[in-house]
Amino acid sequence: MGEVQELARIRADLARVGSNLNQLMRAVNQGQVVPTPQLYEAVDALASQLGVVRRQLP
Repeated sequence: MGEVQELARIRADLARVGSNLNQLMRAVNQGQVVPTPQLYEAVDALASQLGVVRRQLP
């Protein structure tokens, strides 16, 4: 049960980071200026979460 809960937490974290990245990209596509550090932070967080997920998979 612990692994299932951990994967659920990771999935929720990944969804949150993905949502933030989608919001940033939507703003860029609408011509808004997105601060570069904010964009890099979102991409780094997403990459980190993907790494966690990959390590959890068999």
